[in-house]
Amino acid sequence: TLGESYDQILISRRSKYRTGTRFTRRGTDGTGAVANYAETEQICLILNNTNPCSNSRGVLKEVYSHVQTRGSIPLHWSSPADVKAYRPRVFIGVDPVLQARGLRDHLLSELWWYSSSIGLKNSFLSKSKLTKDSGKDEVKVAMVNLIDKHGDQGRLGSTFDSVLSAVLEVYGKSYPKHKSKCGKSSESNTHPDLTPSSVAHIWYDFHA
Repeated sequence: TLGESYDQILISRRSKYRTGTRFTRRGTDGTGAVANYAETEQICLILNNTNPCSNSRGVLKEVYSHVQTRGSIPLHWSSPADVKAYRPRVFIGVDPVLQARGLRDHLLSELWWYSSSIGLKNSFLSKSKLTKDSGKDEVKVAMVNLIDKHGDQGRLGSTFDSVLSAVLEVYGKSYPKHKSKCGKSSESNTHPDLTPSSVAHIWYDFHA
């Protein structure tokens, strides 16, 4: 608008975890960190130029930020380089529990760093269970999948979709506590922030 200008800052940060080149390092590790992970932040500074004739940059009025991350599909999988093959074969881990835990930890990390869920952050800081109000914030993580829908990549994408649905089904539910043989109540392993409404999977095959 009249009397306003803006400056733009673009920052890219590469993760120090699970480092390695593209074909030698794939998927996630035991902590949820994924290979080839990078964060890009676009910052827009709105300046109020009270005196258009002045050479000053103006007074900072508003700040906007958009953060986007990218990385390998957060499952346990590999794709060793092969000089004889144009497309290296994809090998997917077969342990469903290991796959679910890796994806769960990755999602919780994304929500921790990039969502506004105060309850989730407090639960990590206090190392206690999530509060009842932690799921009220409508947090959303959109995971855009750009791999092919055919062949080995299609199998990987379908596996990711299935594991994601299972993780959101299991950890997003609220199960009633039950008492063990010792009379103690069992601990809940649910996460109110991991729900189908908070995490979306968009599979866009630009190869088609």
